[in-house]
Amino acid sequence: MGPGYQTTIWEYDPAKVTGEPGEPGEPGEPGEPGEPGEHVGLHLLEHTDLSRGKIMYFRTGRHIHTQHPPSALSISLNLLIHRPDEPHAQQGFFDPQHGRVTHSPTTRSHQLLCDLAGQRTAPLLEHLATSHPAPAVLAGALSSAVHLLGPAAEPLLIQAADDSRPAVHGPARNTLTSETGPDSQANSTR
Repeated sequence: MGPGYQTTIWEYDPAKVTGEPGEPGEPGEPGEPGEPGEHVGLHLLEHTDLSRGKIMYFRTGRHIHTQHPPSALSISLNLLIHRPDEPHAQQGFFDPQHGRVTHSPTTRSHQLLCDLAGQRTAPLLEHLATSHPAPAVLAGALSSAVHLLGPAAEPLLIQAADDSRPAVHGPARNTLTSETGPDSQANSTR
């Protein structure tokens, strides 16, 4: 319905996503968009429109697109199809002007849900923070566990600090080595 929207499409090389903020380098986790602040080296592909009857296909972990406002009311359908070979692939958000990752919506939604549920989520957070296969989910659960449990989350941080994936060990090591440690991360309403 309607004229559709204008879009700008970029491509990046997932082999150059490191999982750490900074410049591209060694490969990160497959299906992960990178860490907030990480440079992903975008290459402009095209400016086009999604007009009535047009179908566009975006490659997971390669294409980024910006939807510009339509000239009139329009309805389009976006399908995110999870492939069996990438069951934990994440959709990311990017700043195309600077070619950087801004955030992962999955991480934010997990944190919000865990924060709202409070102490009842502690066992689930501990399980997710030690065993979930997706680094972003694991890191989000760890962050929420630190926020909720304070110093009691230190064993989880120590385990995460030994993880081989930068998206997991980076935040854990930062929290452990900060001047205040997990004590300052505790929720004051516990």
